[in-house]
Amino acid sequence: MSEIKLFNISNRSKGTQIKAKSLKFEKEIQEIVEKNLEDLFGIRLLASEYIIDGGRVDTLGLDENDCPVIIEYKLDSNSNVINQGLYYLDWFMEHKADFDILCREKLGGKIDIDWNNPRLICIATDFNKYDDNAIKQINRNIELIRYTLFENDYLMIQLASAVGEKKKSIYTGKDKYTKDRIKYQIGKANKEVVEYLEELDEYILELGDDIQKKELKNYWAYKTIRNIVCVLLGNKETLNVYLAIDYEKIKNPRSNVRDVKDTGHWGTGDTVVYISDEEELEYAKELVKKAYKGE
Repeated sequence: MSEIKLFNISNRSKGTQIKAKSLKFEKEIQEIVEKNLEDLFGIRLLASEYIIDGGRVDTLGLDENDCPVIIEYKLDSNSNVINQGLYYLDWFMEHKADFDILCREKLGGKIDIDWNNPRLICIATDFNKYDDNAIKQINRNIELIRYTLFENDYLMIQLASAVGEKKKSIYTGKDKYTKDRIKYQIGKANKEVVEYLEELDEYILELGDDIQKKELKNYWAYKTIRNIVCVLLGNKETLNVYLAIDYEKIKNPRSNVRDVKDTGHWGTGDTVVYISDEEELEYAKELVKKAYKGE
């Protein structure tokens, strides 16, 4: 990777470079990430240095889609942190009850954990070509996150590479409703709504190479490092598109847009746009693009 440089350009006559800082220990970046875990990645912290049979998980969490997450850190591009993280992931897949108990203790109440989409996140200053090639050979949800720490407490994070687990469709009929709600609803939706869904899906994925699509039980989530859009069917005639946008920042929102910050719903996002015709679909695309750009 080419070197990333950060400049302070508040003085227009001459920019001042902010120098990158090096850390001596993995624990230092771990502490920074865990302190800001939800803001950076949308992940709730469950445990740090969690001991299991044969190892110690650096960071254990539950993401905004209620999927288990294991985070491992490394200081250089030489240590084999990916295989280590995969071992931990497999361990929890065989010890789901331990994870469930931990969630109840830390977060309170019953949580419908999505064990179909567990994630492994590896965080490092850089990754080499072998890391990128390795994750492409593995049918699991793995993300490589590159970070740079600068002077004056500036932190940059970047999605270096990601792969998603390829799953066979588990919807084969009405009897599978509880396993895959959205595919059941698609089977019942009007033809026009399905066409809107397909067009919106194509549009979102073409916004950037860093967008990942997660097919969950109740909705589809589109994310980079965090969710930016969640899509589900409201009924046979309407798509519900939840966006990572503050409703108050939308200029002259149309009547099919609502503030749902304090309203319970599937997926994530403080604003929802309802789609039931072509005009509403085109407007939704505009808002999706704003969510992707962080506007």
